[in-house]
Amino acid sequence: MMSAAVFVAVRLLASIMNFCRRLAMDWNHPTHHPTKCSLIREKSFYVILALLLGLSVPACNYQGGRSLDSGDDSRRAKQAEPEVSLPAKPVLASYYGPKFHGKKTASGEIFDQNALTAAHRTLPFGSRVRVTHVASSKSVVVRINDRGPFKKGRVIDLSAAAAKTIGLEGVEKVRLKLLR
Repeated sequence: MMSAAVFVAVRLLASIMNFCRRLAMDWNHPTHHPTKCSLIREKSFYVILALLLGLSVPACNYQGGRSLDSGDDSRRAKQAEPEVSLPAKPVLASYYGPKFHGKKTASGEIFDQNALTAAHRTLPFGSRVRVTHVASSKSVVVRINDRGPFKKGRVIDLSAAAAKTIGLEGVEKVRLKLLR
């Protein structure tokens, strides 16, 4: 038994193929000469082909009154959010401050060097991460609101306030724990 979506898609494909076959016969006819009429026919072919293909895509996505896109928003949000894990071993961290203070971050908010925030390349914006300085054993919880660092080997860029809280000066080793 054929579903309605498959039936519609097959019928559209058959119509497209039939139209192309008839157009090819017209173009290959020995008495065919390029005229304004044939140019119009060529343009209308592409318009009709685009319309038919555009209509067939939603038909293939149809599932008895419910498209594949509809559904629970929380389920969709969980699917869109990639699973991210942080390394258990110490990683290199740095900080950024005065040069970027007051400028827009990748998340769209304004960077405040006095807030406990950080930049990470892949963690979702809003993620909370506990950063523990290996040398001092001090830790701070930061919120990811920017992308970076863009220097090779570094994993996280802390705001100046977060770096000061744990005693980070320059580029040093820290441990990261994702809190969500």
